[in-house]
Amino acid sequence: MKIYAQVDANKVCFSVAQLTSEVIRADMIELPAYDEQRLGQRWTGAAWQKLDVDGKTWIPA
Repeated sequence: MKIYAQVDANKVCFSVAQLTSEVIRADMIELPAYDEQRLGQRWTGAAWQKLDVDGKTWIPA
């Protein structure tokens, strides 16, 4: 089983899914474990970020 976060055009996660096979798509980021905390977080290409309490600033997750 593979676990992925699916991101939108702004690289913000809107779905986490466990799939039976590997997926190679730009909008699917493989995760090491099922983690719903990624929902609403942004993928930078190297790390996850979350919105700060101000709702405007992205900070490390």
